[in-house]
Amino acid sequence: MKDFFSRNYISILVGVLIVLGLLKYEIPELIGSSSSEDSLQKGDFKVHNHSAIHSIYFKGDLTPKDLNAVGIYMDNVFLFKNNQPAILGLSKENGNLSVMRMTTADFQKEVPEEQIYLYSQVALSIKNNLYPDSKINLQFTDDQWNPHLTLDEKQLNEKINQYQANAKPGSTPTIIQNAEELKQILERWMQGASNLAQAKYYFPVQENDNWRIYYSDYVSEQVPSLAQVLFEADFFLEGSSNFIAFYTQADPEYFNGEASYVVAFPFTENQLNDGTANKTLNVIKDFFKKGYFSESNLMVVGTDYDFQPVLLSW
Repeated sequence: MKDFFSRNYISILVGVLIVLGLLKYEIPELIGSSSSEDSLQKGDFKVHNHSAIHSIYFKGDLTPKDLNAVGIYMDNVFLFKNNQPAILGLSKENGNLSVMRMTTADFQKEVPEEQIYLYSQVALSIKNNLYPDSKINLQFTDDQWNPHLTLDEKQLNEKINQYQANAKPGSTPTIIQNAEELKQILERWMQGASNLAQAKYYFPVQENDNWRIYYSDYVSEQVPSLAQVLFEADFFLEGSSNFIAFYTQADPEYFNGEASYVVAFPFTENQLNDGTANKTLNVIKDFFKKGYFSESNLMVVGTDYDFQPVLLSW
């Protein structure tokens, strides 16, 4: 284990890139998002990818941090549920903010009220939390960003109120309403990861305090190599906050009571319940087991946002 990250560096890096490409379908809020400053697509919009089917196209004064926050808003109204496509466009120019949902031909005939409601919530949260002084509108467009339905701010509020009035109790998800709630999530991650790993400290990847590996004394030797490999593979990305826990444990219920290495990742409640977290854990476990822990016991843990274990893969 001493040199498990230093051996076969090229194959390790390629493997990490492959597995992270798979994981982007499952845990965008954990991995964060990547933006390309070189590629321009569809109406000179730069693209900020969560996955192949979860993307934000944008133009204007939009920072990676803001784009990552938009991705969180989208995730919290379940726009990524069951890997369904969610292609969003953002245009911020001269104090005007347009939020655009690219749609299929069926939606161009008639947009379902539920979709109008969900994207109205996203649009108003973007305005209220990120650009409160901007005038906003929501557009449903074709694949070239040509709008077939446009709603202004007044209409967005009306659509939300109408839908909530007619919906069954508990059937209308609400998203994170302010930056304070995002801060509270990070504080829960910090406290939970520290407790789970019995960590007195964390490793700031590339000296970035938003990229943290909380670890126990028993794995301190491996942490710098782990951090470097994951950074080179774009696991920790600008504008995202990613915390993980890395530690060892001995448990008679697993591995005949022998010690094992443990890597833990937080998931949303929806991901834990709909099966995507479990699928993701198996991908991570297979990747690490084959690449780094072939001669050691390994357990991968899926936790809630308080880093309380919910799912195990070993």
